[in-house]
Amino acid sequence: KKEEKKEEAMYADNEKSKIDGNTKSDGAEPSEKIKERECPEHLRPWVDDCIRRLETILVNPAAFITQLMHMNEVINVLQAITPIIMEEGSLAECEAPCKVVGDIHGQFVHMHMLFDLIGRVPQERMMFLGDYVDRGPHSIEVVIYLFCLKIRYPSRIVLLRTLYSPNAVRLSTKVPQTSRADWKPHFITELNKKICMNFETEKMSV
Repeated sequence: KKEEKKEEAMYADNEKSKIDGNTKSDGAEPSEKIKERECPEHLRPWVDDCIRRLETILVNPAAFITQLMHMNEVINVLQAITPIIMEEGSLAECEAPCKVVGDIHGQFVHMHMLFDLIGRVPQERMMFLGDYVDRGPHSIEVVIYLFCLKIRYPSRIVLLRTLYSPNAVRLSTKVPQTSRADWKPHFITELNKKICMNFETEKMSV
């Protein structure tokens, strides 16, 4: 009888956990609770400033990242985003409600027109399905902007891997010639490689 009561108590606890959302419906142990992460305080002013500068493209669509950010800043963005993506692993978990965004294809201005309709991070939680580059005039700007949002609000945005293989992502043709001395010619090639590496480590499923 004691064993029967113990089993009944375990069954009742299991059912309660399901109702509370702490146990998967198949009875398996729950995955780790989605963590609410925050950007390190010392990075916030810099990342906010990067976001603000990139958003000036909305006022002047002829502007490009070469006029808005120093080469070393872009490198710092890539260095900051890599451990965040690596920590999340290949399976993305996202709590509802969440706005899902499809192909952007380098259309920075159109992406913000969509934000005007559905809301913006961090007020809204968003998931991007990939296809960030090509076709539009602001491929690198789109990628770096989304990376900045991910650094600043890591729990409010999910970036899924593009459908293309990482080596197929080519951004060099989307960067105009610049007279800025800090953007060295070979840097565009290196930037392309680093962004491809980040796409390679991004989530493949959700």
